[in-house]
Amino acid sequence: MMIGFLAGIGFAAWVFSKMQRQTGGNTSNSLVVAGGAGLVIFLLIVTVMALVAPN
Repeated sequence: MMIGFLAGIGFAAWVFSKMQRQTGGNTSNSLVVAGGAGLVIFLLIVTVMALVAPN
């Protein structure tokens, strides 16, 4: 769970940075996109980890 959390936070920060540059500093749009991307990565990592190492 912790690996997924850290991966999600890291990916969300990267996406936020990219979106800030692309949208010219539109914080609200960047936060929404980054939050969604971080959540998706978190769920993906947790699911893969559960399949690979069930305990």
